Amino acid sequence: MLGYETCVEVFSASGQAALARQVVESSCRELMARAGKISLPEWRQSFMEQVPEHRRLQARCKEINMKS
Repeated sequence: MLGYETCVEVFSASGQAALARQVVESSCRELMARAGKISLPEWRQSFMEQVPEHRRLQARCKEINMKS
């Protein structure tokens, strides 16, 4: 997930907003797919909230969804 985040940062900084958006959307799908494989709700919540890059990617996902 850190790789996705790095790509988003690079694309955003270089003015490639469309590519950054595509990567954010892909990262959201991947993050949700991975979280969906965690059967215990407490662990799933921890996976989503306690990993810094997961929190940041979720925030980016929300930004994109708000702009749509």
